Amino acid sequence: MEKERNLRSADSSGYIVDPVASLQEDFTEITEIHRSARNVVLRAKRFGRWWVLKGAAPDSGLTEGASALRKEFEIALMIPRGIGPNASAIETLPDYGPCIVMDYVEGITLGEWLKGPHTRRQRSDMAYMLTEVVGKIHRCGVVHRDLKPENIIIPTIGNRPVIIDFNLSDTTVHSEFKQPAGTKGYMSPEQFYADKPDPRNDIYSLACLLKEMNLPYAWRRAIKKALRPIDRRYDSTDSLAESVRRTQKRCRFLWRALGAVALVALTALTMLSLNGNNKANDSGAQSQRAEMLSTRVDSISRTADKQIALLEGNLKNIKDSIRNANQAADDRRAAVQAAIKNEKAVLDRIWARTGMRYLDTVDTSGFVANAITTEPMDREARDFIARSTSKFTPEELTVITDALNKHIKTNMDKWTERRYKMIPND
Repeated sequence: MEKERNLRSADSSGYIVDPVASLQEDFTEITEIHRSARNVVLRAKRFGRWWVLKGAAPDSGLTEGASALRKEFEIALMIPRGIGPNASAIETLPDYGPCIVMDYVEGITLGEWLKGPHTRRQRSDMAYMLTEVVGKIHRCGVVHRDLKPENIIIPTIGNRPVIIDFNLSDTTVHSEFKQPAGTKGYMSPEQFYADKPDPRNDIYSLACLLKEMNLPYAWRRAIKKALRPIDRRYDSTDSLAESVRRTQKRCRFLWRALGAVALVALTALTMLSLNGNNKANDSGAQSQRAEMLSTRVDSISRTADKQIALLEGNLKNIKDSIRNANQAADDRRAAVQAAIKNEKAVLDRIWARTGMRYLDTVDTSGFVANAITTEPMDREARDFIARSTSKFTPEELTVITDALNKHIKTNMDKWTERRYKMIPND
């Protein structure tokens, strides 16, 4: 009672504590919160606060488990505070062996957060924060390789996502555990065989997460590109976020026009409502009108999204048509060059049997003709063009004819040069 009276009469603020209580140096209240084939995760109290302890599972192998734990600890130390596990040490616990000591984050997983009643703006803000956090991890030289809802914690205080479980993470400076790894459904296709860390692996996994967040239109376009093959994917999270911002900027022009139309429509509806029911001033009537106007705004917003999607689809079709046309033109040019190459080989064989063979078989008297006809080559070239009229366009046949005529002239020039070498005083 005396202690209670002292507390009540105190004129300064402070904690109501037992004066004989002390902070424990050993971990207490150890509780297992997760176990897998590779690791065991515990929650424990020390120094008046909660910690997370992560150790190797008994069946993971003593040497392998210790090496993997050391690598995860070293990678965790590379991550700035506030976005990762905030590892501080490796300590040995009875019954569990070496464990990584990390801050305990009170919160829910991203999967649990998505089940809540969040607005489109809140989901978009969370997507931006998640993209920013992944980018910061990459700038530390780390690729997580196992981004999924269970490995993203939304803290109770702060609401900024924290990424946990760097068990499968990798860097370019580590040489152990380089084999493919990840979680099916979130890991990129190349992770099934790649043994080198690449930030674009995480960008694919991030896109899988963003796809589950039911984000506005500007995000959906960026997600599609982030899920493309690795050589056509964003090379950084900054590029992904910037793409979203550019799309949002383009959309604002259309939204402003639609907003003006919506404002006129809402004003007209309000005036009609007021004129038609001047006496309905009770709160129920006001709420009904507000709900009607809100429904109309949502309808206009959905119409804007559909129109933007239609425009983007038309633009994609135009780009595809241009790409297909360019590919077809490249294929035609390749076919023309192949035809020219093959026919030049035929002309060379004819010239070797006629003009060049003549120089090889001159009689010992030294007589060499001043000229020799190219008619065998000319005739073959004409026949080839006639045979190819159904395969090539007139423009393509003109290109082929010019190339073959130049090649015939080149062969004749070689013949003349060799002739003068045989009779230098002629």
